[in-house]
Amino acid sequence: MNRADFRLRYCGYCGESFKHTESATENCRHVCCESCGRITHAEPATGSPALLVLTAVFAENRCLLLRRGQPPFRGRWAQPGGFVEPGESLEAAAVREVREEVGVELLTDQLLPHGIVSLPHLNQVCVVFQARLDHVVPLHPSPPEAIDAAWFSEADYPSGEIWGPGIGFDIHRTFEAIRTGHFDFYQYTEGSLRVMTHDANITYLWRR
Repeated sequence: MNRADFRLRYCGYCGESFKHTESATENCRHVCCESCGRITHAEPATGSPALLVLTAVFAENRCLLLRRGQPPFRGRWAQPGGFVEPGESLEAAAVREVREEVGVELLTDQLLPHGIVSLPHLNQVCVVFQARLDHVVPLHPSPPEAIDAAWFSEADYPSGEIWGPGIGFDIHRTFEAIRTGHFDFYQYTEGSLRVMTHDANITYLWRR
C-alpha cells in the first residue's frame, strides 16, 4: 500500500469506522472520532500490525472485567485494554487504559507479562499483562467504552459472554496460578495456544 492510498478508517479507541476519511498527506494525522470523541493519531501506513495491550487484574481471587459499550463486541465482557499510542511504552499504555476505562490506578511495576497474542487476520498483535492487587477496589466504568465493570470469582466468571477474540487463555488455570503464586506465560498463534511455566515446562492447550 503506498502512501497516497492510505486511509485511516477506524477509531483506535472504540473501533467505530470514521464517516469521513482522507489521504495521508502529512507525516502524522489526527482524526477525531464522531462516536466517542477521542483522537486517533496515525502514522502513515507501513502494513505492520497494530499493537494493543490488555491487562488481567486480579484481587482476592477475583478477576476484573468490563462490559464493552462500543462495537465490535458491544455488550461483551473483556479485560481493560486498547491501542498503544505513538511514543508510549507497553506498560504506560496498559496503566492508562485501566485508569481510563475502569478508574483503577496501577503502577507499571505491578504489571507482569502474561501472554502475547498474534491475530494476523485482524493485523494486530496484543501484549497481555497481569496485575495482582491485595484487595478489591471500587470500579468506575467510563462510558461509552465501558458501560459496566465488575469483579468476578472463578465460579461466576462469564465464560459464555467474553468478547470475540477471547484470547483463549485457560481461566481456571489462571485462577489456580493466582492462588498458588505460580507464573504462567501464554503464547497464542493461528496454529496453537501454549502455556509456559516458571520451571520452563511447556503445555499445549490446543494445536492444529
